[in-house]
Amino acid sequence: MRPRRRDRRRQPRLANSARKNGINPAGCGDNFLQLSFALDAKQVAEINSSTTRGEFVIPALQALLPVAPPKILTNANDKANGANLRIFFATNRNATGSKKTEEAFGKSLANLSYGEVQVQVKRQPKMKNLETTSIVKFDSVTDLDNFAVANNYSMLTHDEWMKEVKARANKFNKAGVLLFVHGYGNDFVGAAAVAGQFTYDIAFNGASVMFSWPSQNKLLEYNKDRQMAISSADAMAKVLDDLTALQAEGPVYVVAHSMGNRVLLDGLKQFLKKSRAEQTRSIAEVVLAAPDVPQDGFKAKWGDDLTDNGIYPTLYASSRDIAMSASESVNTEPGARLGHGGDKLFQMRYLVSIDASNVVPEMFLKSHSYFRSNNTVVSDLYGLLRERKKVEKRPNLKKLGEVYSSWALQVGS
Repeated sequence: MRPRRRDRRRQPRLANSARKNGINPAGCGDNFLQLSFALDAKQVAEINSSTTRGEFVIPALQALLPVAPPKILTNANDKANGANLRIFFATNRNATGSKKTEEAFGKSLANLSYGEVQVQVKRQPKMKNLETTSIVKFDSVTDLDNFAVANNYSMLTHDEWMKEVKARANKFNKAGVLLFVHGYGNDFVGAAAVAGQFTYDIAFNGASVMFSWPSQNKLLEYNKDRQMAISSADAMAKVLDDLTALQAEGPVYVVAHSMGNRVLLDGLKQFLKKSRAEQTRSIAEVVLAAPDVPQDGFKAKWGDDLTDNGIYPTLYASSRDIAMSASESVNTEPGARLGHGGDKLFQMRYLVSIDASNVVPEMFLKSHSYFRSNNTVVSDLYGLLRERKKVEKRPNLKKLGEVYSSWALQVGS
């Protein structure tokens, strides 16, 4: 039985009723919103018992329902007291024609369209300056609550988009391109906010690009999202071809999260069949963050294609990732997911496998979003992507065995 839809007429009473039930809305500066949730075991059990789909009961997935994050707000104030981040986007979502960012793109497949949107970050105690060639030492993760996506956006033709991305990639000693591919259950605005958060935290000063595929933005639409991810391979391959064609303007760094790894890996497979050697060489790093793809067959279907073409990915995995266990419950592909860590950590030649189990809290959504929300993990990604340090030169990593490049992240080591 699907969860009952909330009566829209009752929404204005949210603030008062929320406080009575342990949900505390609090202002976070102009046009920002922060929500904290307090639920006891009985409330969680009631939600779990009333939330099923067909014949399936998915306790791990249902456990995420009561702490689903609030919708990322759009911000009409283009003069926010902080910093504006320029995020380029390529998307195969259907364009609605709306001038409002939150309504601009739907949930259906369409031809690629291009543009840019501003992501605003509330002033921080230590503001990061992306308009510089200097390396800003990573301090700590900036909460996603501090980011808002501008109410308006700009559509660009393909030629205009390439020109703008190229110009930005060429700045600051040819900083290059950071390409982010979001995961399951994301809408366009939420994905843009995450792209802005990650760009800001690692102080990337090149061209930050988001590829947004038609995720349904619904927790219980996993199988639909999976089909959309598989169907987005052509579009992903085209974006990779475009960005690597700019190799003279600097390296390309690719970060994919969760089901976005399916999009990326299928797209890379197509791209590598047709790409020129110099394009492939421009891909400096590929990060597979909490990948929701099967371990069985990874090597044969994707891994060998990558390493045979000189692409050696870095995998981040965790045994505490609740979403990986939930995925196994509903997936038609049996076996452990690539994002599983601990004693299930996947290892192969030329793959750098990093087990984040020791630093990732086993607490609902944070157990899956650790690539952007955990200080130790983001610090390691900063060392990889910004400082370009080899794995053996980065702190907080302990070697696991001698056969493969496998490591465990440690807090404060």
